[in-house]
Amino acid sequence: MTRTSLMPVLSTILMFLAAACSASADIQATANVEVAGIAPVPTVSTLHTPEAAEPAAGICERSAEASVMAAIVDLAAEGAPTPRCIQVVGEQTVGFANQTGVVVEAQLGPYRIMLQPNETVQLEASLGSFLALGAHNPQLWNDGGIPLAAPTLWLVEP
Repeated sequence: MTRTSLMPVLSTILMFLAAACSASADIQATANVEVAGIAPVPTVSTLHTPEAAEPAAGICERSAEASVMAAIVDLAAEGAPTPRCIQVVGEQTVGFANQTGVVVEAQLGPYRIMLQPNETVQLEASLGSFLALGAHNPQLWNDGGIPLAAPTLWLVEP
């Protein structure tokens, strides 16, 4: 076969691969399933990739509690959260405490949660079941779309 006769074959293969990748992205996009209006449950078996191997916050104390509570604060009013980082292991769980006076949307890995003012929500899944080792920053917004802050969760080996 000549190079020009291979072009249609290669083009067909590339189109097939692009369609497969697009279908895979659609599957990943539907991985968040809402349960009782509180917290989605991941339906894929992949672990969420950390933003970094280690946190940028410097000192990161290890939590010995079975469940860690991450306080959500308004950056403009209170500055950085205290503590700025919590070192956790895979067997631990996490909860979010909305310490703002507004509705907050929080996302950690595949979980997306709506919290009312001063509401606390606990995730039942262990951190190691959906997060890979490394530093994870919960993504947080108030109902106006303004970013908020919570401690970085640094998932380490036990």
